[in-house]
Amino acid sequence: MFPLGQGEAEDCEVASEFVDLLIAPGWSQLLPELARLVKSSGQTRITWRAVNAGANILQLADVLGYAVIQTSGYRYLHNQQQDFQLTSQLKRKWQKIVRFETEGRAHFYWLNKQQACDVWPELRRLHQLRWNSKGKQGAFVSDIFNQFHQTLLLQQADSCAIAVLKIDGEFAAIHYYLKSTDYMHFYQAGWAEQFSALSPSAMLHLWAARQMNNLAYDFMLGAVRSYKQELSNQKQLCYQLDVYADVVSYALAILRKLKRQAGRLKWLS
Repeated sequence: MFPLGQGEAEDCEVASEFVDLLIAPGWSQLLPELARLVKSSGQTRITWRAVNAGANILQLADVLGYAVIQTSGYRYLHNQQQDFQLTSQLKRKWQKIVRFETEGRAHFYWLNKQQACDVWPELRRLHQLRWNSKGKQGAFVSDIFNQFHQTLLLQQADSCAIAVLKIDGEFAAIHYYLKSTDYMHFYQAGWAEQFSALSPSAMLHLWAARQMNNLAYDFMLGAVRSYKQELSNQKQLCYQLDVYADVVSYALAILRKLKRQAGRLKWLS
């Protein structure tokens, strides 16, 4: 079993990363009672994926008898306190894009809500082309997903945003973001293969992150080795929490975890 937002069909997902328990200050004494309800749910296994460090859900693990916590990657962030520390390759590409911008060949900009809805089909097309070429379904495959987010762009414009990079009058990269109080969350993207030598999505990240003012730029979850690491100046460990109904299932999960760790150590040596 998964919590709301994880495990449903793609078009029904609510929030697949950083799920948590919302607990008001001073109410953490409810955790043991919640743990009792989880244990009595009758589920053989409950999994929470992509749990942020410091999440309340990890405190719940302390009072659950058969719980396994393991790392699942990093949440990559960029804040304005430090500028980007770019590799020489990315720096050359950024300098080239800046030159294109000076020459009028490249344009970065944010879209208003009507423009965002008008550009949505192109974002969908570019995203699907890339992921379909990898044999993947792509996030935009469902009409329900597209209808929901286009409605969000029109009716809740303050909670989302779309940024664009155009080169020589053509869409090179399009990013879709969700906003919260302190963060601009990078959610979906599409970019044109014909501009791949310029890494247009990375260039759009560099531009957009510098526009954040008081918001932190959140690249969301990424693997230990990820392009997001090159563009971020802060990272937080993320975890997966698995809760088991009985000691046998729990013991087998521990053995699998130890086997994976042994395999990684062998590979590193």
